[in-house]
Amino acid sequence: MAARLGRVGEGGSHLDAPAQVHAGGSAVECEFAAGPARGNCVSHTAYSQSYGRELDFKQLLALRKVIASVDDPALDLPGEERAWLRADLLCPSCRCDGAVAVLSDAPATQNGNTRQAHFRFLDASGRAAHKRGCDFYPLDEEPGLTRGVDVAFSANDRETRLVRELVCKARSIGVLSRTDIFAMRHWFLEVRDANTFVVKGEPIMADWLFAVFKLQMFTPLAFQPFHVNLPGFDANEAARRHLAFHYRDFSSTIPRVGFSAATRDRTRRLLAAHPGQPLIAIGVLREKFERTQAFARLMVEYGSLKLSKARVSGYLISDTPIALLAFASALLFVSDWSIDAALGRFAQVLAAPLPDDLTLGNVMGLNPFHDFSALEIARFISAIPSQPGRTYDFDAEMSGVLAMIQNAVSNA
Repeated sequence: MAARLGRVGEGGSHLDAPAQVHAGGSAVECEFAAGPARGNCVSHTAYSQSYGRELDFKQLLALRKVIASVDDPALDLPGEERAWLRADLLCPSCRCDGAVAVLSDAPATQNGNTRQAHFRFLDASGRAAHKRGCDFYPLDEEPGLTRGVDVAFSANDRETRLVRELVCKARSIGVLSRTDIFAMRHWFLEVRDANTFVVKGEPIMADWLFAVFKLQMFTPLAFQPFHVNLPGFDANEAARRHLAFHYRDFSSTIPRVGFSAATRDRTRRLLAAHPGQPLIAIGVLREKFERTQAFARLMVEYGSLKLSKARVSGYLISDTPIALLAFASALLFVSDWSIDAALGRFAQVLAAPLPDDLTLGNVMGLNPFHDFSALEIARFISAIPSQPGRTYDFDAEMSGVLAMIQNAVSNA
């Protein structure tokens, strides 16, 4: 069903809104690289087949009785240790091999803390070995970009430290097991692998759509010449109201996600990196995401969790700590997605003592809903019917409407 409009006004240009869119390895030589990892396919932990659990690099060195510091830029391990890491470690999500340890170049802070080392998993050609549905599949190659996939349990981050302790308690009393969490990861991986769309559209369409999306802040009102005689008339405001009216039907079809400037930029990179290629159609997880957000709110309230970040409100994606979303989704998964049953498990966790082994919390370092907004916006743009000659230049559209309005002002 089309949502097209014709000429926006006498003297203006043709601004046609798009038709309505329905929402809907092999191992490689293990090297130790200093500095930020190339791209986004990095994890703070890796699954050790020998130790049967997820461990970060410092913990691995300790268990292997290797006296070394990951904070030392001159760190070099014996060849046998490199070979062991290469053969033993797997991705914590899709279980691919090809582990490469990446040292951080972040300087030590005043209290002596440094950023954790990371792991990459590369195939024989040096490309990411992850499956497409994996949490760490590199959706783009923007160096140093934080995607909200991996949760680094920094000693300075109260939110993640708090959730890590909750995960440790859940593991220690049997509310969550390593098998449960891997089953959840595998379930999400299978869903993401099975639902894809083909990327279409130009990167500039992300900027254009963001501008159109923001028009919803204005009351839709088609410009009329008599408006210029009203005492509070403002040409720029009138132009935006006119465009809001023009795009009113189309705007209602934009996915209901947190469409921020960061989402716009992320979407632009996705469109540029994957033209004509399949990407995850993550909208199939919307109901699970909404349920997880709702449960996370209950966890904060009933658990009196002292979080410094804002609670969930408004759009689907907000400032809910990534670690809390990951933990909430795990409790829901083992509860067949029942909020009541998950809340009962959460009550048991709250009453449990904190165990001595805090490495139990390493397993909770993944956010299964990462990139939800950007993937949904990219899917929406890819479904917009092609319009030959359309430039998707919002500033040009604004200029056309302003020219029409100025013409009316001149003739008033």
